[in-house]
Amino acid sequence: RRQRDEFDRMQRASIVERFGFRPADPSLASLIGHMFLHGSVDHLLGNMAILFIVGYMVEEALGKRRYLAFYLIAGIGAAGFDLVFNASRVIPGIGASGAISGVMAMYVVLYGMRKIRFFYWALVYFDFFRAPAIVILPLWIANELYQYLFNHGSPVNYMAHHGGFITGAALIGAQRAFGKTRVKAPEQEAPVDDLPVKLAKIDALLGALRLDDA
Repeated sequence: RRQRDEFDRMQRASIVERFGFRPADPSLASLIGHMFLHGSVDHLLGNMAILFIVGYMVEEALGKRRYLAFYLIAGIGAAGFDLVFNASRVIPGIGASGAISGVMAMYVVLYGMRKIRFFYWALVYFDFFRAPAIVILPLWIANELYQYLFNHGSPVNYMAHHGGFITGAALIGAQRAFGKTRVKAPEQEAPVDDLPVKLAKIDALLGALRLDDA
């Protein structure tokens, strides 16, 4: 019993126990702290990769301070959904996925029907295609709902993802409707016209009398 009591004391002192979000026993510290904890290096790297892909474009549109505030609010929104749908859970939940889902939603709402480049991969072939940013929305929601309904053994908190996503979308909508500062997504870099480069190369080849190459 003494050993068990000591084990429980050490466990309660751990970072995850102190700052992981428990819907059955929520706290202000865990409401914020859970966003900055991860279960493994893979968990951390996966979240940071997604944040890098979409986050910098959202930050450019919102500005640093507003972006940080919206990121934190999206994480709190994710915890709110966790509290509603998993109210009896005592195991602490950790990870930035809910907040990053909010950033994804901000990206989708900001860009809407504007076409952006998507990467795809099939076996040994990969390429990019251009499509409206909003196509992310139904695909992402459908996958999250499917996982939530049918992947019962997964440790992933899909409802927290939904909470973050909905919160992020609502924040951009509210900012556009009521904010004094107009929020607009920056224009993507225009494609580079390589024709002048090719013409210069042809001219150089002709000057060197390399007619076949030209």
